[in-house]
Amino acid sequence: MRNVAISAVVLSFLVFSCGGTVDETSQSRENCVIDFNPSCAALGDNFDEIKFDPPVSGTISQDGMEITIDADGYIVDWSSNLGIDAVIVKGGPNANVVWYDPESTGDTGLTAPINPNTQSPYGLSHITFCYDWELAVSKTAEPSLTRNYDYTVDKTGASDALTLSDGQTYSMAYTVAVELAGYTDSDWAVSGAISVNNPSPYTANVTGVADSFGELAPSVDCGVEFPYELGPGATLECSYAAGLDGEVNGTNVATAETTGKVQGDSGSAEVDFAKAVITEEDACVDVDDDQYGALGQVCADDELPVEITYSLDIGPYAECGTHTFVNTATITEQDSGATASDSWTVTTDVPCSLGCTLTPGYWKTHSEYGPAPYDDTWAQLPSGADTPFFESGLTYYETLWEPPRGNAYLILANAYIAAQLNGLNGASSDAVSDQYAAATALLEQYDPSTVAVKGKDGRALRAQFIELAEILDEYNNGLIGPGHCDE
Repeated sequence: MRNVAISAVVLSFLVFSCGGTVDETSQSRENCVIDFNPSCAALGDNFDEIKFDPPVSGTISQDGMEITIDADGYIVDWSSNLGIDAVIVKGGPNANVVWYDPESTGDTGLTAPINPNTQSPYGLSHITFCYDWELAVSKTAEPSLTRNYDYTVDKTGASDALTLSDGQTYSMAYTVAVELAGYTDSDWAVSGAISVNNPSPYTANVTGVADSFGELAPSVDCGVEFPYELGPGATLECSYAAGLDGEVNGTNVATAETTGKVQGDSGSAEVDFAKAVITEEDACVDVDDDQYGALGQVCADDELPVEITYSLDIGPYAECGTHTFVNTATITEQDSGATASDSWTVTTDVPCSLGCTLTPGYWKTHSEYGPAPYDDTWAQLPSGADTPFFESGLTYYETLWEPPRGNAYLILANAYIAAQLNGLNGASSDAVSDQYAAATALLEQYDPSTVAVKGKDGRALRAQFIELAEILDEYNNGLIGPGHCDE
């Protein structure tokens, strides 16, 4: 509640009594009945006044203050564009002084004191509005912090052990998973602007501008030396900043202090770290593989974890024995340069004595026609993949790619070609040497058009082709013989 500041000069002969009320908008209003006819100067040294005498409805403007009243002789309603501290409603031998805390820009139902003879208010004599001038202080508050991200990397391969033949290449599938491990916040701070405006017609003597946030007193820079004369209508712009120990929310207050007629003021802004400006460090990492090369970039705002898949060829190895292939995925944080790595090791066995076998599916795709990498075992045939296959009218390459559609000759031919190339590649064929020789004899004697003949003899011949194909297929798949190579 505002103190009723009555000038000492008039205190000796003014008699007053006060009573307080609070309306539904939480505007505090204190009514004081004062004998005689007080002026605003009697209520406060810094008050200016606007007087409606007689109290006729209308508007008066003065030095930027504009007041409008609506009076009927006994009751007055009022509004203003700036804050009013007190209204003196004169009627009869004394006056009713209505104080407002905080200042008000409007009210209704004001009257002069009560006439004891009629128990009704005296008629209105005049109405005086008292106001002082204060600086208008406003501010902003911008919380900020630095956020540093951390990541993990995990590299896996489709297998960690292979068996390959001499000269064979295997395409290994790899996955690199990059995950956000978390983040660390630091460098919490609050900063902003303070605007000090002088709305009065007088020069304000500003003695200082301060800022406070809890127990902190952030440094303020206004670019001027105090005391500073702030002219009518002028604005002084300042800035402030303070470091914090963490995410501290609350109210940040700026205060401008003055001496003289124009009083100081305060302004506030809420500090809410949910709306903080975040400076991100290491928001992204570069991902590389030491054998493959660059794999791309992963950032904290991606849908994590991010899995990057790719393939690398293992082999060919010119010598038999055990070989290891190690490759490493590395992430590099883009700001700090910090790295993290993970490796995957593949142990490959290239048999020295018996070798290993591969399927027709491998050989059909690894000739000089592709589409897979060329296996130079094909070069051991007289004309490579174009070598004629017995009297079939097809080359080796064409035979492997010709759909058998139940043709016993082509079924055996597929298994036979794979077995032959496996032998040329170093795989021992001892386990199927008899079957291989029998298949050679049949393929030399017949062609695709003669093994599907009808009748009892045809069925017996077909069964012989199929039986040999099944045994050679078992060999090619590693079920018998030296074992199967990884493809």
